[in-house]
Amino acid sequence: MSELVALVTAAAQQPDDDAPRLVLQDALLERRDPRGEFIALQFKALRLEDTADDRVRLAQLEKAHRTRWLGRLAPFVDEASVRFDRGFLARVALKPQAFSSEGRARWRDEPTLPLLRELRVPAGVPATALAEALREPALAQLAVVTCEDRRLLEALARTAAPWTFRGVGVVGTVRQVMELLDRVLPAPAFTQLDGLVLELERFGRSAALELSKRLARSPFRPRCARLDVRVDVDGEVLGYASSVVAAAWPGATLTLESQSLTLRARRTEGNRLDVDLVGSHAPEPMMKAIGAMFGALGVLRVHQRGRSEPATLELDWLRSHLRRLRAARVSLPAAWGMPDDD
Repeated sequence: MSELVALVTAAAQQPDDDAPRLVLQDALLERRDPRGEFIALQFKALRLEDTADDRVRLAQLEKAHRTRWLGRLAPFVDEASVRFDRGFLARVALKPQAFSSEGRARWRDEPTLPLLRELRVPAGVPATALAEALREPALAQLAVVTCEDRRLLEALARTAAPWTFRGVGVVGTVRQVMELLDRVLPAPAFTQLDGLVLELERFGRSAALELSKRLARSPFRPRCARLDVRVDVDGEVLGYASSVVAAAWPGATLTLESQSLTLRARRTEGNRLDVDLVGSHAPEPMMKAIGAMFGALGVLRVHQRGRSEPATLELDWLRSHLRRLRAARVSLPAAWGMPDDD
């Protein structure tokens, strides 16, 4: 057990490096611990090499072992919010009672907690209780804190000592979140911040355009290298948003995430947009996203989960949009039957 704790600690110190996780995976597989298989399958999914059987097995493992893998956090998590990444809890919302002194005493020694990357804080948590929780040593490696109640973020901004986390998340409309961020991010408490997570409500084309305009003149833009936008929209809105928002944030990595698609975009020095699009089991949502993009593309990589094939008319439609976008290099799913760079 002490060896495993040491391996978890090493992985937490290098959260973006896969090597410590792979060492941990091998150690768990040697002990025939099911989490070793779970880590291996999640890495396979990240490489987009997972099969339908792999996805079924992942679901079975998580269902069977989720409570044990959550450990001392289990009584305090919002079940719908739980997200595992590379084998360990990566994103979660905690219930309000988790932030009380009694609650913290129960979960602060959970050995896998240093691997948690994103914490979502519900409304109803007192600002002092949140501040005390975020000072727990187990959360020293936390990357993002998202506050459902925007007043909590304002309270964190008034803290004298800088926070160790590198990103904040805000929930609301474009106008609400941008007005708040313009007010609080210059605070000394947030000097280490270099990333944002925006969970946006009522998001469409007009909201995407408003977001791009506000970002372009925002005082915190130069120091933020990462922007994650999470929305409940279709592929068409996601594709349009990738073009307008990335144009307002050159050099930063933009991630747009909906229920069925994840789109990562970066505006290059040549004013081209490099795009990675990871999507659903059907090609239609991804094709809609491509069709809504505009401007010149550099690299377009499309990854489809599943082997559904588009119709001939859909492929003709896609070819016309690829010509319009003048992509320098294109990589498409094999199931689509189109050669790369066609």
